[in-house]
Amino acid sequence: MAGLVSDRVLSSEAGLTGRTHAGAAAHAGLSAEQAPQVGGYLLNAVAMLVTTEPGREHGSDAEARDDAIRRKTASLSGLPLRRYPNVVSSAGVLAACPSPDAYFSLGLDMLIAGVTAIADQGCPEANPA
Repeated sequence: MAGLVSDRVLSSEAGLTGRTHAGAAAHAGLSAEQAPQVGGYLLNAVAMLVTTEPGREHGSDAEARDDAIRRKTASLSGLPLRRYPNVVSSAGVLAACPSPDAYFSLGLDMLIAGVTAIADQGCPEANPA
C-alpha cells in the first residue's frame, strides 16, 4: 500500500499539489534540494504510520480481530524473556494499538521534531549570508 502512494504522487493532481506545498519547507530552513526530499520522506512515513498501525492487520470483524490480537499477544508474551525482554513486556501494545490517537500523535510529533531539528541545524543554501 505505501509503495502505491510514493509511486503515484507525481502522477496525480493531488500528489503534484502536495509536492508543490513541500517547496514551502525551503522557507523553514531547508535547501531547495532538501525540501522535496523531506516532503517525499514525510509522505512515505505518514503512509507507513497508517498502514503499520498495530492491530490494523487483523481486520474489522470485532470477534475475529479480538481473537487474533489475543493470539498475537500470547505468542509475543511466550517468547524467551531473557532474549526478548522488551518485546515480552510490550506484547499487548505490539499486538494492538491501545490508543490510535496517541499512536498517531506520537508518530507525527516525531516526524515534525525531526524536520525541525534538521532545519535548525541550518543550511547555507537555504539561508544565504
